[in-house]
Amino acid sequence: MEALDPLYEQFRSRADLTNHRAVLEELWCQYAKLADHHFLSQAVRQFLPRFWEIKLGCVFMDSLPHVERVGKQGPDFRCKLRNGVITYLEATCPGPGDRRDKVKDIEPDSAGWVPEDKVVLRLTSAFENKHKSYRGYVEKGLVGETDPFVIAINGCGVPHTLIDSDPPYIVQALFPLGSPYVSVDP
Repeated sequence: MEALDPLYEQFRSRADLTNHRAVLEELWCQYAKLADHHFLSQAVRQFLPRFWEIKLGCVFMDSLPHVERVGKQGPDFRCKLRNGVITYLEATCPGPGDRRDKVKDIEPDSAGWVPEDKVVLRLTSAFENKHKSYRGYVEKGLVGETDPFVIAINGCGVPHTLIDSDPPYIVQALFPLGSPYVSVDP
């Protein structure tokens, strides 16, 4: 059996997070009708990705005329926009990685270099995985080839993404851009 997510454990047990738990309970009451049957069992093991899904689902339900799931094997959401266009959305919140590509946190009382390549790699990998899912949805006929499809990546599970770069890490992950530089002709 997979271990409980340490962030979930903290969120559940820390007294200083009581107000946050109450907000999450309110969001869950709204979102529960969209959740798949294994959502809660996944939430205790992958807290950030499931919280991101709840947050997006609630925002969409509050602001769009119609939001639903696309069955067990489909994208996270099918949304009807105000102009009537049906749009599909897949949510993801990658973690720090687990092997050589792991992005390590900054250690307290230390200075260090942000491993920008690894941060960008984690975001690129998340995008590629969801793009593969999208291609599968198209092949299964769950999503049309020309239907709008959004991959909503929340990078908060990857260390260093809260302090972004220029251009932002997500832009570097999706486009062939790197850090700005200047060439000087001596």
